[in-house]
Amino acid sequence: MATSEQPAGDSGTTAGNVPRRGRLLARLLAAQSMDAPPGAQRSVNAEPEPCPSSPPLLLRREQATVALVLLVCLAISGGIWWSRGGSSQQPFENRPSLQQAYRIDLNRCQWVELAQVTGIGETLARRIVELRQQRGGFRSQDELLEVKGIGPKKFAEIQPYLLPLEVPAASSAVPSGTP
Repeated sequence: MATSEQPAGDSGTTAGNVPRRGRLLARLLAAQSMDAPPGAQRSVNAEPEPCPSSPPLLLRREQATVALVLLVCLAISGGIWWSRGGSSQQPFENRPSLQQAYRIDLNRCQWVELAQVTGIGETLARRIVELRQQRGGFRSQDELLEVKGIGPKKFAEIQPYLLPLEVPAASSAVPSGTP
């Protein structure tokens, strides 16, 4: 009696001495024959048909150029971000407040502008404008002490908001009636 012996660790063969690769190939060929139209046969070694496709959007050389341009843009953006402090910027709530100096000219402002100064309300602003109109303008800031409601303490409080007064130049015009 003839018997065939198989090595115990041979995983390349299965019962019936058919290699696994052979069975896998047979299954693939059967699946292909089901997909193929009747009467058409395919060979195992035949190359697959190329898929009709559109030409590439960018050629390889153009792809390299686009990649280089994008890299430069990214580097510039990173440089701008880094120059502005990067991620170390303070949150908006923690930033120091910017104080604007609100200063007014006593001889040109309206009562509405005066009323915005800390320590001066609408009534006091109207009194200041009224005194200015009566006198034809202020010659010095000290004249504010004559307004009812402004004392030395109030004057010291509002003085930082006042611009220096311009002293009108004395007219040195020669009368035109002399020969």
